Amino acid sequence: MDDCQLAITSFNNWGEQFRAAGIRFVYHPHGPEFQPSPDGTLLDTLAKGMKPGIADFEMDTFWFVWPGQDPVAFLNKYRGRSILMHLKDLQRGAKGDLNPDAPESVDVPVGTGQVDWPAVFGAAKGTVEHYFIEDGSADPVAHIRQSLRYLRS
Repeated sequence: MDDCQLAITSFNNWGEQFRAAGIRFVYHPHGPEFQPSPDGTLLDTLAKGMKPGIADFEMDTFWFVWPGQDPVAFLNKYRGRSILMHLKDLQRGAKGDLNPDAPESVDVPVGTGQVDWPAVFGAAKGTVEHYFIEDGSADPVAHIRQSLRYLRS
């Protein structure tokens, strides 16, 4: 919790400095932020303390689903706070934890895994400004091609 409070102070400070330079500051959660806190999770504590428009989020769908969290719930609860999004899918049946490391074998093309993409895109509409396909598999070129086919459909 002390680290979380230090992060809030740092993120807000950096965000103000970045804003003055014409740059937006965003934070990319990666799993450990889902540890419990008095606000629900440490990510809830961060969201509560980070100043909207000064320090916001870059959601990575994989790193929400990996520890069993719901990216749609976060997008709805903290509307407008996730301005960037990594489109990344998790193999069906794979279960992760709070460890920010996952085997590359569970990274699958967008649309073939556990992420409920229609729900994610519905919740992200009007709030996410830029999307990035990210692939950490052993064959990213083939995966990205398949992900693009799914996204175009």
